[in-house]
Amino acid sequence: MKKVIFTLLFISGTLLGFSQATYYWVGGTTGTWSTGTSWNTALDGSGTSRTAATTDVLIFDGTNIGGTSPAVGQVTPTITGGFTIAQLKLQNGADMVMQRSGSAGTLTCIINGDVAPSGGTDDLTVDATSKLTCTSSTSGLNFVLQLGTATSNIATGNIAGTVSTIDNNLATVRIGVQNANALTFQAGSVMNCFNQFTSSYAFGSSSQGVAGAVIFKAGSTLIYKGGNSPWSTTNTFQSMVFQPASTAAFEANASSVSGLFNSRTYANVIIRNNAVITLGDNFYNIDTLTVAAGATFNLRTTGTAPFSGNIINNGTFGGAAAFTTTHLIFDGIVPQSIGGTGTFNGFGAVSVATDANVTLNTNLAIGAAGSPTSTITGKLNVQNFTLGGTGAFQLRPAQTATAVPATLTTGSNSVVVNSSFYSGTVNTANVGVGELVTGTGIPANTYIIATASSSNTFTMSKPATATTLVDGASLTIANNAPSLTTSNAAGVDGSISTSGSKSFGSGANYVFNAATVAPFSISSTNATGDVTFNAAATTNKVTTIGGVLSLNSGKLTIRPVDTLRISITGNIAGTFNSSQYIATDVSGANVGVLRIDSFTTARTFPIGTPNYYMPVTLTPTTVSTFCTSLFQGITNDGTPTGTPFDASQKSGVVDAVWTLNRTTANTTDNCTVTINWDGALEGAAFPSYGNNIGVARHDGVSWTTVGGTGDNTLNTATNTFSSFSPFGIGQLNTILPVSLYNFSAKADQGKVKLQWNISEEGSTASYLVEHSSNGVSFSTVSTIAANGGSVYAAVDANPYAGTSYYRIKVISKTGSYEYSSIIKVKLNDSKPGLSVFPNPVENKMLNLQMDNFAAGKVQLKLYNNNGQLILDQNIQYNGGSQVQQVQLPATATKGVYRLVVNTNSETIKQTVIVQ
Repeated sequence: MKKVIFTLLFISGTLLGFSQATYYWVGGTTGTWSTGTSWNTALDGSGTSRTAATTDVLIFDGTNIGGTSPAVGQVTPTITGGFTIAQLKLQNGADMVMQRSGSAGTLTCIINGDVAPSGGTDDLTVDATSKLTCTSSTSGLNFVLQLGTATSNIATGNIAGTVSTIDNNLATVRIGVQNANALTFQAGSVMNCFNQFTSSYAFGSSSQGVAGAVIFKAGSTLIYKGGNSPWSTTNTFQSMVFQPASTAAFEANASSVSGLFNSRTYANVIIRNNAVITLGDNFYNIDTLTVAAGATFNLRTTGTAPFSGNIINNGTFGGAAAFTTTHLIFDGIVPQSIGGTGTFNGFGAVSVATDANVTLNTNLAIGAAGSPTSTITGKLNVQNFTLGGTGAFQLRPAQTATAVPATLTTGSNSVVVNSSFYSGTVNTANVGVGELVTGTGIPANTYIIATASSSNTFTMSKPATATTLVDGASLTIANNAPSLTTSNAAGVDGSISTSGSKSFGSGANYVFNAATVAPFSISSTNATGDVTFNAAATTNKVTTIGGVLSLNSGKLTIRPVDTLRISITGNIAGTFNSSQYIATDVSGANVGVLRIDSFTTARTFPIGTPNYYMPVTLTPTTVSTFCTSLFQGITNDGTPTGTPFDASQKSGVVDAVWTLNRTTANTTDNCTVTINWDGALEGAAFPSYGNNIGVARHDGVSWTTVGGTGDNTLNTATNTFSSFSPFGIGQLNTILPVSLYNFSAKADQGKVKLQWNISEEGSTASYLVEHSSNGVSFSTVSTIAANGGSVYAAVDANPYAGTSYYRIKVISKTGSYEYSSIIKVKLNDSKPGLSVFPNPVENKMLNLQMDNFAAGKVQLKLYNNNGQLILDQNIQYNGGSQVQQVQLPATATKGVYRLVVNTNSETIKQTVIVQ
């Protein structure tokens, strides 16, 4: 369209002696183009016939091609000579075939643009209902429909319908567009290309047209029906521009068509109609590729194949052989996928560029002799599929941008890098497939799609927009941390199953969407970036997380031999509760460990046993690193393999051990420890302590005195420590464990002999033996120093007349103390007796005192009101007066029960009330 604007009005089409007329075709289906009567100023033929001029506007209107003899149908005018006109328009269903007659040679028909006041309209138009076909029916009769000239006014075309170039292998046929951006195919338009004759190209060669002359907009389609490439054969000449969402469809076989893909940039590509396309060259980009059922798209056996959209293969796609060194590259900036119901031949490598986000919907195989490494610098979601074969694989670590001197040429995808930054032995420029390239003269979202260190060059996905002096461009080449997402139960190694070398760079991110017991690759020792678990998982190695660990569903279990480390740059995120936390599993002496590095503010370790969530919050006063673990089943020495607390000992504690160890050198600095627990692990007596609870530490020799504060409703306790080891929860001012048991007393010749057992002496300093005449007011009989033994004895040489009451006062090294149960002894009374106290029983802990029975095994049975047996237990009775604590089961709810005691000599029944 000629861009000449006139501001003066004109009358009768005349201005400054210049005349322009519009004529309709009235010559029927085969009229002669040059005959005046074939044209008329009126569609119905009632106007004036044409007197040919270069300023004419010629119209084919499909509603009437016969003028005064109305007709419709396809028009094939007889064209015997060249012509020049201003505009050609096809409208209202017009169907016009342009082919020439006459002697051999080239006939050029020029649409030179409107040159009068009608300026502002396109000069070649085909509306959405119309068709224009340029063809040849006779050998040697070349035909060119030329839009514009290089030396005169610019002519433009706008195609909304269908245009075809079909030479029938007889002569050259083309549409020659002489100016950039001059011919536009709009949404819904179609361009059919079937040029078979030697040097016959739809839009000409580099000497017959200009680069970027033809624009295919979103929704338009070019259809390759066979023959020569519509681009011509020269890979440096780009006559067409395919804008995003335009389509190039290939409906004919093309195994060695020169220039069809060589250094080309397409938008969407469709292979259909059972076509077999085998490339002999490489392209710069394809957006979405669709291979229809029955069709085949074979990539070149070497080189790169970049895609910025999806790959949908319902036919055959990949290397021409089962495996080649073809490098498939995803370099889009919107989510991409690859899949379909077809056959995927092997690739040399499959890479994902820096900003690409790719999902596998099929299994892919990589690897062949000489294949490059599959490099992930963007995001790859393998789902439950695999990337297998024998090729090498790399999750490339993040690369810091570095200024690199380089040389650019406008319109070229090739970049020359200063050899001191990139050569056969040097790569400080970070040149690698998939890397993001930025700098002046580089379009946005440009990535490296091929490398050649031998010539210190690389190829970009987009051409440069500037030309520079040698090393005149300053470029940056970088990538963010890559990401791998899997739904494979076998984790990373199940998803990346290639037998070739595998490298997982430091800082790589991982997302696990399926339950797994093997999430991380065993071939990697590098710290991760962000790690997200969307399903239950168990660690399979010692792992360091340098980013954010997110738990979104289920538990993350740390194996007994593993440590999960959160580095100084890392963190833990998520909502934690009884079904979503980090469980530290135990096996023998080993417990899984959660470590958090270098923190001073309060940090919560969301740990638990495999069954219970019981987190710890640590608030150090100085920068500290802590390792934490937890196991169920409190023991005397605070280790998983230590002697478990017995029932009586467990009654006053939480049945778990938290092991907290500070690994930094600030060993004397305080740290506040806050522990939470699950009520299911509280002993029977524990609820009765109210808030009189706290935290105790095992110092390597014994449990220390319980201290700090607690809340028995919220199940939390806090204390401050400067030393770290196993920790437990119990009653304030007591020593864990309550280690005294089998306390007995026996009258013998006017004296009372006492004996008791100690399961774990802990920090006990001494034992005071006390007696009383009424069971209320006690005085000291003797003091025995703790000596590390397990059995202690004492004698009361002056017991009270009648009945004496005894208890042991256990005193710790810190001065705190606790009491044993109270037992009573009657002098000169050998009658057997049995008593239960307290009765009613509190907190499901029953004290059973037996006097003067025959020593030996005693059986206890407890029945509820329905006669159901709820307790059946044997105890060892040593004679004399002995108190035995009996823990009632959880089923002993409030009510009246019957206790049956069977000794060696008799059976005693007694009513027991449980509160």
